[in-house]
Amino acid sequence: MIKQNNKRGKRILSVSEITILVISLFAFSYLIYSSIGIVSGAEPGIEETPSVVDNTNNAANAERERLEKKLDAYIAGQKDKRSRLFGETPVSNQLKAPSGAPNPTPPGTGDELKERTGKAAGLGGLWKSIGNIYGYGEEVEAFNPDGTKLLKPGASTLTNGGMIDSLVSSASWGLTAGAITYGISTFVTDNEATRTAATVAVGAGVAIGRFVGTQINMGWGIAAGVAAGIIIFLLLNKKEKTEVVRFECLPWSAKTGGVDCDKCNKQGILPCSKYQCKSLGQGCELVNEGTASEACVWVNPKDVTQPVIVPWTGALFPDYSYKPDNTISPPDRGTFIKSSQTESGCVKAFTSFQFGVTVVAGGPNSQPEPAKCKLDYERKPFEEMRFFFNGSSLLLTNHSQVLSLPGPNKTEAPTINNDENYNLYVTCEDANGNPTKNEFVFKFCVDKGPDTTAPLIVSTNLINNMPVAYNTTSLPIEVYVNEPSTCKWSFNDLDYKNMENSMACNNNVFEMNAQMLYKCSTTLTGLKDRIENKFYFRCQDQPTLQPETDRNPNAESYVFKVIGTQPLVIESVKPNETIRDSTNVIKVMLEAETSAGYKEGESNCYYSETGEDDSYILFNSDLKYNTFKHSQEFHLAEGDYHYFIKCIDLGGNTDTDEVTFRVESDREAPIVTRIYHDEENHLRVLTDEKAECVYGRDSCSYIYSDGTKMTTVGENYNEHYTDWNINLNYFIKCQDEFGNQPLPNACSIIARPFSIA
Repeated sequence: MIKQNNKRGKRILSVSEITILVISLFAFSYLIYSSIGIVSGAEPGIEETPSVVDNTNNAANAERERLEKKLDAYIAGQKDKRSRLFGETPVSNQLKAPSGAPNPTPPGTGDELKERTGKAAGLGGLWKSIGNIYGYGEEVEAFNPDGTKLLKPGASTLTNGGMIDSLVSSASWGLTAGAITYGISTFVTDNEATRTAATVAVGAGVAIGRFVGTQINMGWGIAAGVAAGIIIFLLLNKKEKTEVVRFECLPWSAKTGGVDCDKCNKQGILPCSKYQCKSLGQGCELVNEGTASEACVWVNPKDVTQPVIVPWTGALFPDYSYKPDNTISPPDRGTFIKSSQTESGCVKAFTSFQFGVTVVAGGPNSQPEPAKCKLDYERKPFEEMRFFFNGSSLLLTNHSQVLSLPGPNKTEAPTINNDENYNLYVTCEDANGNPTKNEFVFKFCVDKGPDTTAPLIVSTNLINNMPVAYNTTSLPIEVYVNEPSTCKWSFNDLDYKNMENSMACNNNVFEMNAQMLYKCSTTLTGLKDRIENKFYFRCQDQPTLQPETDRNPNAESYVFKVIGTQPLVIESVKPNETIRDSTNVIKVMLEAETSAGYKEGESNCYYSETGEDDSYILFNSDLKYNTFKHSQEFHLAEGDYHYFIKCIDLGGNTDTDEVTFRVESDREAPIVTRIYHDEENHLRVLTDEKAECVYGRDSCSYIYSDGTKMTTVGENYNEHYTDWNINLNYFIKCQDEFGNQPLPNACSIIARPFSIA
């Protein structure tokens, strides 16, 4: 209804503007006509006949009569030219006397002669100019009593009283009329384009009308001026039109259904990925994923059941609840949103609130069903609704919407104001393009206010009680408030007005973030290392309200803490040695230990083979939590290795180190390098590497674990002995630390003791 009234008002205004334009043109045309009749009384070059004629002088009388006849003939000739120009009967034919009768003569004395002379001059000047323009010009000679020429021979139409004079005069009239029109139009319309169009139209129309009127006649002048003015006005009066163009950056949304799903399976040797499959249709699913029968198919292509909307209680903020609306007649369904913070149950003014829906499959299957959901102020088809829930076009089973009061004038969320009642209609559409049969209606009212609550500092972009790197003395921070405010901070817990440091705040509705919060920015200074730094924030609402005493400041401060730290230290890294094993790929454990920094060395450590910034990889031990002991397991082939280590704690403190080691693969059994009888009456065996040795008494065909163990000497474990007995044979087998030993039927060495007499 408002739009219709506005259109009707615009039509009335346009008609009024054109009416005023036409009236102005006619008014100025009348002034033109009035001015044409005021002439000097003489054709340029013709002197006026005196009003008093001396009849006592006969010679003068004769001359006067001659001049009168000459003048009368001139007038008749001018009228004939006009008659020929417009197709009329020539005046000379009308004035011709009957055969044999003398021609009439004009009155010759007093005022009559003066009147005729004046008319002749006026008409003669006009028609002589027009005649010359169209090729009908004819010069007339006349003389005064003293012998001077009454009309100069060859007098041009472009002289005083001619065309240039008419153009200059018409332009002056046009400028004057345009100025007057612009002044009047300021009281009629606020549209600058309309005022300019009317000014130019009236000015040009008057100028054109006056010029044509002075050169032809009043009727032609009025017609030309009005026509020119209307045409110019219509050409220049461009109506301004405002159109809101909405651009939304939303995730890619595939078309509904899944008729193109099978295209993903026809890519030749290229496999169909899950992403490709989903991009072909909202009903496409990749089935048998990870098997040889993997395929992109349209899941449930015959699903024509419309989903059902139910209110989602989990979306509500504390102190809010749903109350079923039993007044809505079928087929619509709906609910009231009630707040326990107000007596009326209306949403509290100048606060945020949230509601949501859950989508379930229709029919007997009432399981949650992914769908896209929209809302609007009016009942509309799904495609025509303006707002996605929280700006998301994803297929979800649960959708929520946050609204802030008073609401922002933004395109991605409905605008909500205080002291009003609202109905928001919700429609959803599933992956196969089935919309809900009927809208679900959320009804709520907003409390009038006034705003008596102080602003709420909801959050900051930095974590409270966060550590900062060693030697940090200042810290940029953003504070988020639930309503337009001015904010301050201090090192001490002071009243708002006494706080020393101000913040820069965004208070325009289009500057709200996705959570409907306003940002205030500042830089905290004076931070110290190794201590807890405390800062106090307070805000005051309604920045433009005067007097300032009517504004609501925070009664309590928002306390923000920053932990100063010390440098982080990498105490050790491992291995720094040769790693051996009996396999071709050997297990190696890379280790690092940190201290100091934040929380006595708790940090994350990374390793890199090149040391380039983008090449570091997090240790496996640090994937779940920070610790001061870090480890990463490798399985490496034989070779030399060099790794770069970098550790970073939560405060941003960093330390680096490097580690070098060698990997060797040992797949051979130990070799006995010496065997002898020592002075202590022992059989002593030396091996080329760390090992353990056993012996059997009958042959080499025994299991190593069944042999009798020899005693190992020293830390190197490469010297072994047992008792000397010349009555025994020693079938010795040695095994290294990697389990390498001789074959089951072989020995490392066979010893047969004997005695030398």
